[in-house]
Amino acid sequence: MKLIIASNRLPVYAVKEGDSLIFKQSPGGLVQGLSASIGTILEITESKDYFWIGWPGETIEEVNQERVYEYLLKTLNAIPVFLSKEEMEKFYLGFCNSTLWPIFHSFPSFAKFKRDEFERYIEVNKKFAETALKILDDDDLLWIHDYHLMLLPSFIKKEKPNVLVGFFLHIPFPPYEIFKLMPKNMRETILEGVLNADLIGFHTYQYQQNFIKTVRSIFSIEHDIKNIYIDGRRIRTDVFPISIDFDKYNKAEELPEIKKRVAELKNLSHNSKVVLSIDRLDYSKGIVNRLFAVERFLEKYPEFHKNVLFIVVVVPSRIGVEKYNETKEYIDSLIGKINGRFSTIDWSPIQYLFKNLPFEELVPLYILGDALLVTSLADGMNLVSKEYIAANPKGALILSELTGAAEDLRRAFIINPNDIEGIADTLKEALSLSKDELFERNKIMVEYLKKNDIKKWTTSFLEELSQCTPTKKPIYLDEKNIEELKNQFLHAKRKAIILDYDGTLVGFDVDRSKTLPSKEVLDLLDGASRKGIFVAISSGRTKTDLDKFFPKGNFTLIAERGAFIKEKDKDWEKTFEWVDASFKKDVLKILTLYKDRIPNSSIEEKEFSIVFHVRASPTDTAELALREMLDILIQLTAQTNAYVTKINKGIEIKAQELNKGIFVSRIAKEGYDFAIIAGDDYVDEEAFKVGNKYGYFTLKVGSAVYTKAKYFVNSPEELLKILKLLSKSLEEKPKEHKLSFIDYIKSLFKI
Repeated sequence: MKLIIASNRLPVYAVKEGDSLIFKQSPGGLVQGLSASIGTILEITESKDYFWIGWPGETIEEVNQERVYEYLLKTLNAIPVFLSKEEMEKFYLGFCNSTLWPIFHSFPSFAKFKRDEFERYIEVNKKFAETALKILDDDDLLWIHDYHLMLLPSFIKKEKPNVLVGFFLHIPFPPYEIFKLMPKNMRETILEGVLNADLIGFHTYQYQQNFIKTVRSIFSIEHDIKNIYIDGRRIRTDVFPISIDFDKYNKAEELPEIKKRVAELKNLSHNSKVVLSIDRLDYSKGIVNRLFAVERFLEKYPEFHKNVLFIVVVVPSRIGVEKYNETKEYIDSLIGKINGRFSTIDWSPIQYLFKNLPFEELVPLYILGDALLVTSLADGMNLVSKEYIAANPKGALILSELTGAAEDLRRAFIINPNDIEGIADTLKEALSLSKDELFERNKIMVEYLKKNDIKKWTTSFLEELSQCTPTKKPIYLDEKNIEELKNQFLHAKRKAIILDYDGTLVGFDVDRSKTLPSKEVLDLLDGASRKGIFVAISSGRTKTDLDKFFPKGNFTLIAERGAFIKEKDKDWEKTFEWVDASFKKDVLKILTLYKDRIPNSSIEEKEFSIVFHVRASPTDTAELALREMLDILIQLTAQTNAYVTKINKGIEIKAQELNKGIFVSRIAKEGYDFAIIAGDDYVDEEAFKVGNKYGYFTLKVGSAVYTKAKYFVNSPEELLKILKLLSKSLEEKPKEHKLSFIDYIKSLFKI
C-alpha cells in the first residue's frame, strides 16, 4: 500500500536563476507539517512508500520536463504536474483565486465567474488525475488537499473506485447563502467532485455544518451528524483542526543562531513594546482594518508614543490578481500615512517589510514580540497565531474571532476585526499585562498545542480515512437467498411479519385515497395470520386510513409511526401516555405557505405528526422546494422534540418519541425468534436497525440506496411473491430429518 498526497504545489518550488533551475522549500504550514510527519504517517497507514503530486512552482519548458521529473522523483518522491503559463493564469489566478477563494471567504462581490476559467479548472484537475492514476493501486490511500483540486476525487473514483480518497479543505467552507451565488453548473460540479471522496475534513465544526447544509440544500440526500448518504454511498465528514510542529517552535529559542538574532533585534527595538503583524498579502487577512486599529491606538493612547513599535510583515502573494494589487497599494498608502502622521525624528511607529521570512528570521520576531495582532476577516485556521504562542508563551495573542484558530486558542484576546475601537482598547489592555500574567493566561493554549500538534492532525485524518470501508449494500433476494429465508422461517418457533404500507405493500398513487390493498394482499395477510404467523402493518397512516384499508381486523395495525396500536379483535390504544406535539402549530404555518407555492401539494395533519405531500406536484419544482423546506424545518424545530425527515414524495415532521423500532423491540422481548421487517422509506431505517440487532430478516423495498436493511427487492410485487412462498411453505409436508448414528444415540440418552 502506498500513500499519495496531492496538492496544488509540491513541497519544493522551482526558481529560475539564469539558465538554471534551483529548488527551494515551499512556504506554508501544510508542507512543513506533512514533511515533519511523513515517518509517522507511513507507520500509521502501514504504507510502504509515499509520493507527493503537485505543480513545481514554475512553468518548465518541455525540453527540461523529463530531467526535472526524474530529479524530483528520485530526491523527494515528488511527481510534478507540468502546467503552462496560460493554464496557471486561468486555473490558479483565475478560477481558484478569483472565484473560489472570494466565495469561500465570503467576499462574493470580489468573485468573477468566467466559464473559460472554470473549464480550465476542470482540465487541470483532470491532469492531476491522469498523473495520479499512473501510480495508484486499488489498496492505496490518496490524500487530496484544498480548493484547487475539488474535482480530483470524482476523476479518481471513476477509474479506481476502490481507492480510499480523503479530501481536506484548508480554507473556510461558506454558508449556503454565499455558496449558492455561484452559477448552478459550477456549484453542482464542485460539490459532486468532492463528494466522491470517502472522507472530507474541515478545520471547524462550523465549516463542516456549512458544507452539510449546502449539500442538503442542493442535492437530495440523507445525512446524520457527520455522514452524508448519496447514490448508495456513505461519505464521512469530520473536523481536524490543523496545527504546527510544536517542538520546532517551542524549542527554537535554545538554538544559538536564534538567540543571537533575538539579542540583535532587542537592541534595535530600544526596549520598546513590540507588536507583530505577520500575514500573507490577502484582503481576507484584514490588514487594512489592522492598520486602522493601530492608527486609532496611537490617537487614543499617546503615552505609547516612542514606547511601542509595530512590525508589519506582509508576505507577497498572488501578484497579478487585481484585488491583491489593490490591497497592496492601499496597505502601502496607509502605512505611509500613519508613519507620516505620528513619526518623530527618532521614532517611527511602523516598520514595514514586504517579503517572505524564513524560519530563522521569523522565529526571533515571535520571541521578541510582546503581542501578535491578528485581524483576519475570514481565515480557515491561521497558523501564525499558533506558531507565536508556541514560540513565545509569554506573549499576548490578540486574535480575530473570525479565524478557525479562535476555536482552539480560547484564552487569546478575542476581538472582532471590524471593531476598530475595541481592537485599540484590547491592544492597550494586552500591552499593560506583565510577562508572568500572560504566561499564566497562555498555559492552557500552550498545553493544547503541545498535545494537538501537526503529527496528531495528520495521523487523526489518515487513521479515519484508513477505517473508511466501502458502503455495504443490501443483498438482492434471489433464489438462493429465498431458500435461506424459507429455511429460517420453517424452523422458527414464533414467526412475525411486520410490513410498512405505502411503497411496501402497495405502490404509490398521486391520490393517496386510492392506494387500497388488493384482494390478493388482504387474502395473503389474512391467511398468514390464520396459520399462526403474527402479522402487523406498521405505517405512518392515520387510524382512519388503516381501518378503511383493513376493516376485518385479523391482524395488528400500527398507526402514525407507532403512536397508536390496534391488536387483533381489540380497539385502538395509544402507545404513549403523553407526547408533546406543540411543534405542529409553527410547522403548519410554514407548510401552509409552501402549499400555496407548490402546485398540487397537500398537508396531512395527524395527532402527533404532519406530512407534506408532493406526489402530484411537478418533480423539479417539488424537489427544489423540499430541500429548501427541509433546511428551514430542521432549524425551526432544533430545540423541540420534533424529528424532520424527507420521505418518498414529501417531508414528515413527527414527535421524536414515535419510532418504528420500538415495536420491533417489543416482539423480540415477547420471544419471536423469526421476523421479516419490510419497508421502503428512510423512516423504516429505525425498524431495520433494531431488527438487525435481534437477527431478524430486514428487507428494503425499492431503491437499494444506502440502507441498514440486509436484503432488498425491487417492488411491492416482488415482496408479495416472497410472502406467498413463505405462506405456502407452511402447507408443505416437512422433510424427514434422518439422524446420524451418533445423534440417534445422543437422543436416546438426551445428551
